[in-house]
Amino acid sequence: MKTVTKIHQMILLNIINIGIVVFWSVDGAFMTNYLTKKEFCFSPFGVSDAWAGVILYTGQLMVVLGVLFGYWSDRTRTRMGKRRPYILAGALIAGGFYCLLPFFNNLAVVVILQVIVYFFLVLMAIPYYSLIPDTTPADKLSTCNAFFSLFGAIGTIAGYAVIGGILCDQCKYPHLYRYLPFFATSGLVVFFALVTVLTTREDTKFSMPGSTTQSGGFGEWFKGIVADLKEHKDLSWFMVYNFFLWCGLQGFVKFFTRFMDNDMGVPLDTASIALGLLPIVVALLAVPVGILGDKTNRKNLLMFGTLLTLGALLAGYLLIPPNLPKEQRGNRVVVQNIASDKNTSSANKGTVEKYNYKKCLSAKPNPCSIAQSSMLSKFGMLKKEPLHTTAIILGIASVGLCIVFLLMAAIAPTLMPKEKVGEYMGLLSATTGLGGGVGLLISGGLSTLLINSLHCRVIFIIGVIGIALATLALIKVKIKNPWELAEEKK
Repeated sequence: MKTVTKIHQMILLNIINIGIVVFWSVDGAFMTNYLTKKEFCFSPFGVSDAWAGVILYTGQLMVVLGVLFGYWSDRTRTRMGKRRPYILAGALIAGGFYCLLPFFNNLAVVVILQVIVYFFLVLMAIPYYSLIPDTTPADKLSTCNAFFSLFGAIGTIAGYAVIGGILCDQCKYPHLYRYLPFFATSGLVVFFALVTVLTTREDTKFSMPGSTTQSGGFGEWFKGIVADLKEHKDLSWFMVYNFFLWCGLQGFVKFFTRFMDNDMGVPLDTASIALGLLPIVVALLAVPVGILGDKTNRKNLLMFGTLLTLGALLAGYLLIPPNLPKEQRGNRVVVQNIASDKNTSSANKGTVEKYNYKKCLSAKPNPCSIAQSSMLSKFGMLKKEPLHTTAIILGIASVGLCIVFLLMAAIAPTLMPKEKVGEYMGLLSATTGLGGGVGLLISGGLSTLLINSLHCRVIFIIGVIGIALATLALIKVKIKNPWELAEEKK
């Protein structure tokens, strides 16, 4: 029984995506710099771009476990259903552990916490992605996923502009900026998850696991589902498309604010606000594109969005050259924190003192003497170069990505066996994690290797290559249109 057929039900089902996308946005706009940016005492770590990619990949590798979470979810039978228990538990645990991150200055502890947070966030996300086709008729998936994209855009705005742009302002919140982004992100993840869980009704009249799924444990099941992909060639090619798409996009998402800050000389908070303005395009287009996706050729529309995104990244490489001199890029200018001060006694050498932002900031130079602390001045910078050109190019990319993500969410369930949607959603998510992880490692590694030339600008090249390969894979996919799905339903 499909329970989500009306607009208000689609809104309540998808509002959870605000919290999920807030996390991914903050993880992209804030965390890369939080790990690498030791200048002006922004963080105690100051690792290289390559190590930042490895650390973020360690957490993101949990996305690969989505296939296991889909397996569990499809076999769960509770009064709440088979999706909502995971959504609720994942949100509460991920939110709680994310709040702990800013209290630790030990990199190993931060990595462990990141892994835990990613684990439970994916445990929440995969059942949610499966809940959409579980509760929504196939011929209404594009419209429903319009709200998925709309709330994703709102989450991106909140993540980039509000959390990554305003709350991480060192000058406005000198003793809180490193805590507020984590607290606000956790709060939004938990709140919107609760709204969806409490207002969406699952069909709890399921057959028992053995009747529709392969028995013999996870290992046997996994071998079986991989073997089944030979019979679902369109789904297999769609997963290849998804893998290469995220190879191209993930490094760009994670390292773009790093590029703006360290190569363009645009302060992190201002760069984040610029990014936060762009999803307004997605918010405006999500519903029209969703409706269009239910009335037109879905493959052609997806191809158009993919090529538009590729063109925007190519234009970014050609039209947004770095402004800062080579000697100022990367982590070249570092204000030493109190743990490495020359006055540290010999008895304390070899130990790491507790990171203290106030003491560290007492050193020169003071970032607040040159930072754009006024919100109006930050928005005003969008009228100037290089942000003006950057905003236009990313605006075009936003149109393409709005089409891509909305259509992918609508198309994917139609390529999967109905009784195994959760399992294949998990496998699709695994390709997202693997592709994104490869993109992260390549982006971080090449940014470090090319610090004297391209540095983080290399993310545009990686993006173009990844999306070009994705386009070739998409050509192989046969995608049914909404009217064909409606005929099958009859």
